[in-house]
Amino acid sequence: MKHVKKFVIALASVMLGVIPAIGADVLYDFESSDSMKAWKHADRSNELPIDGQFGLKFTAPSWIPDEHNGQSMWPWCETAVTRKDWSKFDRIVFDVYNDSATPMLFGYWFCDSKHLLRESVGTTINVEAFTHKRVVCGLVHPGKFDRADAKTLHFFSENPSSKLTFFIDSIQLLAPGEKLPPLPEAYQKRIAARRAEKLAPQLQKAIAEIESVSTTGLSKTPQSFLDQRRREYLALLHRDYSIEDGTLCSKVSTQNAEKQAFPEMVAAFRAFEKNRSRVAIGTASNDVVLGYATSMDKVLPRVGNFSALPSKIEIAAARNEKEAFQLIVLPLSQPLNRVGVHLSALKNTKVELPATAVSVIPVGYVETKKRGTYSVDYDYVGFWPDPLLT
Repeated sequence: MKHVKKFVIALASVMLGVIPAIGADVLYDFESSDSMKAWKHADRSNELPIDGQFGLKFTAPSWIPDEHNGQSMWPWCETAVTRKDWSKFDRIVFDVYNDSATPMLFGYWFCDSKHLLRESVGTTINVEAFTHKRVVCGLVHPGKFDRADAKTLHFFSENPSSKLTFFIDSIQLLAPGEKLPPLPEAYQKRIAARRAEKLAPQLQKAIAEIESVSTTGLSKTPQSFLDQRRREYLALLHRDYSIEDGTLCSKVSTQNAEKQAFPEMVAAFRAFEKNRSRVAIGTASNDVVLGYATSMDKVLPRVGNFSALPSKIEIAAARNEKEAFQLIVLPLSQPLNRVGVHLSALKNTKVELPATAVSVIPVGYVETKKRGTYSVDYDYVGFWPDPLLT
């Protein structure tokens, strides 16, 4: 159908005696099986085309470090381009949909016959789970890419954290001044329905897991705090995820991180209740929970990924070495101001370290707005602990 439209427009231009303007040129729409002959490591698919009946499907298994001896994995697909002269165009545009359960790194390169791929033009972007991205890249790169001699178009990813699936379609060349083609409304509805369908099992499981955690038996203030936190998590999980959202997976992953840590937080609260009477916390003792984490743990402000404060903390250090642990102070219903920690000497059966040998350093937080290029422990977006506030 796409080719028929182009023919009619060209014919009308000739009949009117007008020279056709240079416009968008469809490099690949994958409607013909012949368009796949030069593609490697990709398939023609009718699952999620932009308009028409077919698009490109790029898949790869998840990266499991133990199975790859810790080496990075770079899944890729590419083609030797059928149209080599791009000199009349200044941009290339294509649409990508990440049908994977996690955010994925998506990269591309294009080169001419005189340059290797990594010597030419390309970049990487993050594509959130179940999210569409339109990629637009300039073609004018003197010394790196000869537009009259296009050779290879290459797509890739790196270390996919789950099974990778990208749908790519409507690869077009745009002339100077040419507007981007609109994204068909029917396609937008299809990806919204697919997103809602894919996320539904995850969200239902998360809701059931949070609802199943009991806070009974805790004292009133800790129980109220945890129940309120539970209500906030559930409200986020019940939102409409069929709506396109550039931070969709970051939000879902953040909620998953909170959901995974919620049982741990409840367990930490229960364990601290047993030791509360042994801990001197001033006048606010009923409104505070204390926790413990190693110096390597990233304790997130809303996730509560810490352990109960034990009755004894042991650290070991060699001569001239420093070791640390984290003390978590969590106010429950009111802000806690002017927090101080009083130190005394550390002793064992043989040695005593004076209080002056021990220091207390608060940990500050830095707010992140989006997921970084490379994976972290999980895809949490928000305030991350990082600076030491000396």
